[in-house]
Amino acid sequence: METNEIIVLVVIIAVVLALIAVAAVIMRRRRAEKHRTQAGELRQQAAAESVEVKEQERVAAKADAEAREARARADAAAADAEERETRAQETAHEAATRREDVGSKINEADRLDPDTGRRRSGGDHASKDTDADRGSHDSDADRASYDTRGDRASHDNRADQSTQGTTAELDSDADGGQHRA
Repeated sequence: METNEIIVLVVIIAVVLALIAVAAVIMRRRRAEKHRTQAGELRQQAAAESVEVKEQERVAAKADAEAREARARADAAAADAEERETRAQETAHEAATRREDVGSKINEADRLDPDTGRRRSGGDHASKDTDADRGSHDSDADRASYDTRGDRASHDNRADQSTQGTTAELDSDADGGQHRA
């Protein structure tokens, strides 16, 4: 190979390498520009979605606040219901206690009443106990078995009729001694 041929070969190789380098730079710039464009589009999408996300977060915060408020109302309602149940139980207990007191007073009145004692002893044929009379003189065990809610209204009515005097005495005690008949 001659020197001229070597110089031409080296120049050709140098031109090819220069063209390859220029092509690489151009491709790198195009790729960078493409990436810049994609990045800009992604930023625009992110900005648009950011507004939607903020709205969604606002809605979620509002729903959370409403849920907490509803929970507070439910807790307050549960506390109120529990308080009412407690009062109802206390009232039922008080009514049962008063029912026992009334029963004791009826028994005491029956024990003191001379007419009631005669009927029980069976000494007078005209005043023998009937089923209605025996119903008004139930034993303590029978009275204790009655439900305090008034399931045995007929018994309560008979007891009320036979204790009108006792009830008037109770009322007069509650009124400070003023007797109501």
